[in-house]
Amino acid sequence: AGNYSLTSVATTTADITALEITGNFTADNKVYDGNASATVLTRTLNGVHGSDAVTLTGGTATFANKSVANGKTVTLAGATLAGADAGNYSLTSVATTTADITALAITGTFSSANKVYDGNTDAAASNRQVVGAVAGDVVSLSGGTATFATKDKGTNKTVTLAGATLAGADAGNYSL
Repeated sequence: AGNYSLTSVATTTADITALEITGNFTADNKVYDGNASATVLTRTLNGVHGSDAVTLTGGTATFANKSVANGKTVTLAGATLAGADAGNYSLTSVATTTADITALAITGTFSSANKVYDGNTDAAASNRQVVGAVAGDVVSLSGGTATFATKDKGTNKTVTLAGATLAGADAGNYSL
């Protein structure tokens, strides 16, 4: 080395590739509305260095299906990275989360015919319907016992339907 003098060191090239990171999110619970859409509450990233300006943004959150249940899987598809340092990172995946879809409260209606006094409060329920169900869902009002408030003669007497339930393929998504 003593026989040489270093006049310069040449430069070279190398690559810096994007750091692979993963994302997480939380989803909001919702009341049944006939679709599987979900709302994102929070978004986080795993693996970001220091105070780099990079965030998880966009995408569409969906429940596994539209039906009522607790702890349903929610996925976020199409999310991307944003921020001044986003180009330094590559989003490899976004973890799923869970949220609940709770039953939609609906009301039932019915009609009852007039009757001739017979010494009891029995009434006949007809024209049973539900109010507030999502269009296209198969849900109906079923069963129950209709009764007049009293057995005595009178006009515009209140008739009550007790013990009615919901029926149909989508009944589990509703509460009466």
